[in-house]
Amino acid sequence: MLVDAGEADWEADDGALIIGPYIKSVLGSAHLDYVLISHFHVDHTGYPGFGGLWHLVNVQGFTVGKLLHRDFSRYAGEGGGTLARWREYLAGEGQSLLHPQVATLGDGQIDLGAGVAVRLVAVDGNGLLVADGPADDPAPPARTTTQWPSYCASVCSTIFRAAIFQARHWYRVSATRTTTSNMPWRHWPRTLTSIG
Repeated sequence: MLVDAGEADWEADDGALIIGPYIKSVLGSAHLDYVLISHFHVDHTGYPGFGGLWHLVNVQGFTVGKLLHRDFSRYAGEGGGTLARWREYLAGEGQSLLHPQVATLGDGQIDLGAGVAVRLVAVDGNGLLVADGPADDPAPPARTTTQWPSYCASVCSTIFRAAIFQARHWYRVSATRTTTSNMPWRHWPRTLTSIG
C-alpha cells in the first residue's frame, strides 16, 4: 500500500522519479494493490500530466488495484487547481487506471492479507464538514489563502490504523516544519508518523 505520492511543485516529477524505482526494487514489481491519498494537495498527489501518482502510472507503468481518496464531491475544501485537475482525471482516463473509490470509515476497504489489519479512522472530518467549513469548530480560522488550506488539510485528511502481526500503530501523513523555518510549505518534509 502506497500512502500519498506528492511533489514539491505542480510541474515537478522529482518525487515520482525517486519513489518509483524504490518501490520496484523493494516489491520486485510495478503493481500497487492500494494507493491511499490523504488529500488532494500537490505535495500529497502530484499534478496530473506531470508528477506524483500520475507519473507512476502513466510514465513508469505502475498498475493500481484500488485508489482510496477522500470524498471531494461532498466537501471540496480549498483544493484549487490540483483538486480540480484530479477530479477531471479520475472521472476520465484515471478511472480505468486507478479504480478510484471514496474512502470510508472502518476496516473493510483494505485487505493486505493474513496478519495485517488496516482501519480507516478519519475520513473527511468524520462527517463534521459542511459546504462552508468545519461545522463543530466554535472558532474556525479566517478563510484566507494562508490559514484555511492548512486547516482543511488537517481536518479533511484520511488517517489509518494498521495492526501488523499484533503490533498496532496509528498513522497520519503530514507536512511539517519548524517554527524558525522560512521554507515555503510545499517544501516541508513529508512524514508518515506513527501516532500510537
